[in-house]
Amino acid sequence: MSEAGTSTHETPPSDLGRWFSIILVSLAVVLSIVAVGLTIVHSQSGLFVVVANHQSSVAKDVVVFVVGETIKLGDISSNEQRRVKIHPISGQQIEIEFTDGSGKRDRHSFEHEFQPNFHGELEFRLLDGAVGCANLTEPP
Repeated sequence: MSEAGTSTHETPPSDLGRWFSIILVSLAVVLSIVAVGLTIVHSQSGLFVVVANHQSSVAKDVVVFVVGETIKLGDISSNEQRRVKIHPISGQQIEIEFTDGSGKRDRHSFEHEFQPNFHGELEFRLLDGAVGCANLTEPP
């Protein structure tokens, strides 16, 4: 009791420290759950760009161009393929460039209206004298 006859109740310092610790641990748990969730969503989204060389010769210096990024795949032997994962944005154009067996540098593009968290596979088939097709597949 205080001198004026009223009771003052103060929380002991040890209780304040305990509450602070509980709040801090709870916040850390929530942030960890959010981080794991975002990692899972990010790992499941994305587009695999596959460059499959069906030419009779090596496709040399193969490069994938995505907005703001250049991905060098190097040389791809006949009947081999390389794949790279990208995270496309809406209305993005994806291009590949390579040197064919005759020494001609060739560049081909594919444009699609991608949605957020898109996932699937885009395959460029390199044929003798041309790119056969750019085939986009989306899982159900």
